[in-house]
Amino acid sequence: AYATITLLPEIRIGKVGVGLYVPLMFSMKDGSFRGTPYEGGYSPLRVVRYLSYGTKKQDPFYVRLGDLTGTSLGFGFIVYNYTNATNFETTTIGVDLDVRTARGIGLEAMYSNVEEPAVIGLRPYVRPLELLGMNVPIVDRLEVGALYVTDRSDVATGVADPITAIGLDAGIPVPLGRLATVTPYVAWASIADVDRGPFRLEGGMGAGIGTSLALRGPAGLFFLNA
Repeated sequence: AYATITLLPEIRIGKVGVGLYVPLMFSMKDGSFRGTPYEGGYSPLRVVRYLSYGTKKQDPFYVRLGDLTGTSLGFGFIVYNYTNATNFETTTIGVDLDVRTARGIGLEAMYSNVEEPAVIGLRPYVRPLELLGMNVPIVDRLEVGALYVTDRSDVATGVADPITAIGLDAGIPVPLGRLATVTPYVAWASIADVDRGPFRLEGGMGAGIGTSLALRGPAGLFFLNA
């Protein structure tokens, strides 16, 4: 029997980030380190969880490739703290993108798995005060966006409809340094009827208002959304 300690650090050099997956397995009998996972064809590339550039909601260009654990779209009313890494033994390559022009017009996009039908999310947004050229500290970060999210992961089998949701949101991301962001927001969303084989779920809509807090530890040693 073995005990496993998994380290998920992030190494950043400037705006470039590399997320790592480092499993450490120790024998419960004598405490010896098990090197088997690193032998017999184990590719060193498997320790790389993701590659990223920039900081989301702070830099005008942000992209992340690979493991999307912790990803949210907009202010998280439809997609919040999402992960495409259901099994660390299987490498899944997803894309999370946030691009914003100097006039405050931007686009968030996510695609959970580039190799097969998967979760797709789009959020065009605008920062109205930036668009009008008004420089008001903090308030000029106000974002208004529209969301479209669909899960097509079962559509390829021909037995299920995609799950689709649309929404609107508005909020002000306020960075507290590079390690924390607090965001008051309002949001509305609607989900279509879902047909999943023998199960059918009636769609509906809802709205919310709240404040989120994101904390990121140094070197990516921890990440907390609340």
